[in-house]
Amino acid sequence: YRTAFGDVPADAWYAGTILAAADAGLMEGSDGLLRPEDPITREEMAKIVVKACVYCGKTLPETGESTAFTDEDTISGWARETVAQAVKLGLIQGYETGEFLPQTGLLREQAAVVLYRLMAIL
Repeated sequence: YRTAFGDVPADAWYAGTILAAADAGLMEGSDGLLRPEDPITREEMAKIVVKACVYCGKTLPETGESTAFTDEDTISGWARETVAQAVKLGLIQGYETGEFLPQTGLLREQAAVVLYRLMAIL
């Protein structure tokens, strides 16, 4: 495989899947790196599932990048619109506390729920 990211070895078992995701526009990385060993954050997951919607031709809702989360100001600038869209599409939710906790890693069960919701709308 060719590699799309400097930290994804071409012979890694996941290299082909990462390359396909990058070619589809689902994975961007940062500074040429994907950080494959790091947990995925809630805002990163929101961006990926919204990009998957775009890839599959789903029309995205208008949001104005605003959410009702009490910690809205902690959502990274690059993720604000996609977090708002993912929430509006019902793909990901905040916590009962009113927070989104954008830099918190997703647990496997949370990721499974987000992916299930994505499959249900596509």
